[in-house]
Amino acid sequence: MRKESIVAAIEPAVNELNLFLEDVVITSAGKHSMLRILIDGETRLSMDQVTEASFKISEIIDQMPDIGQTPFTLEVSTPGAEYPLTLARHWFKNLNRLVSVTLLDGEEFISRITSIENDQITFSDAKANITSAKISDIKSAYVEIEFK
Repeated sequence: MRKESIVAAIEPAVNELNLFLEDVVITSAGKHSMLRILIDGETRLSMDQVTEASFKISEIIDQMPDIGQTPFTLEVSTPGAEYPLTLARHWFKNLNRLVSVTLLDGEEFISRITSIENDQITFSDAKANITSAKISDIKSAYVEIEFK
């Protein structure tokens, strides 16, 4: 199982559904492998969208001759909170959400994304302090899980 061949085979079908292929993760566990396909969209995906993508991806994978004889489990899902915000569309999708940010200069903070304009993101913390940063100045950022 090669990641590159899987990406080349499934990405057009994912794009046809107006979705993005975020990542392909192959994990070997003895005689069994896990093939995890991460998809996303401009907005949060519904279960129906994930199911439709899963069926399409499964059909394509089943037709691939180079998958081999190794049994595998296919999992199609959206990236969870453990996946970093790396692209501009990730930031737009998470507007008004709480994020944990580490800047390239080492500064760290947890704030809410309040606006995005070009490459500039504005954050507001719990005390209404405003911070701005360019996407290119952000080393890492993750969505914080909030319980209401």
